[in-house]
Amino acid sequence: MPSTEKKLPQREEEVDESSEAEDGVALSEIDSEAEQDADLLIHHKIHKDNHAALNQALSSIALPIPTLPFHVHMSVTSLESITIDINDDLSREQAFNKQALEAALDGRRKLLAEGIPFTRPSDYFAEMIKDDEHMEKVYFLWQSRG
Repeated sequence: MPSTEKKLPQREEEVDESSEAEDGVALSEIDSEAEQDADLLIHHKIHKDNHAALNQALSSIALPIPTLPFHVHMSVTSLESITIDINDDLSREQAFNKQALEAALDGRRKLLAEGIPFTRPSDYFAEMIKDDEHMEKVYFLWQSRG
């Protein structure tokens, strides 16, 4: 039976090298001026793009959306691209609201076309977080104002 114990590094240098490989490259290894600031350790993370591995991982989890019925994935995207000023909060919020409404209507239409019920039944009962006494106070307050 093979051993399941992990092999521990024999030397302290091996531990330092493995932790540096995970964290990045120390600036002191790159820049000779870093020797002046011995207490300052700046690490630069090295990013590697492995497109082949990423594409393989994506293909293993990606759904074939065009071949699946809508109720399986329920993905809706806007067909219309919009251009807005990112600093104008009101126009950005209105554009987001418009896209969300169009997506909801499109999704509802697709679900109904597949025969999936979209609205809750008339006899549906959902418990409320607030108790009846609180809601009664709200109702009377609403009646007195209006």
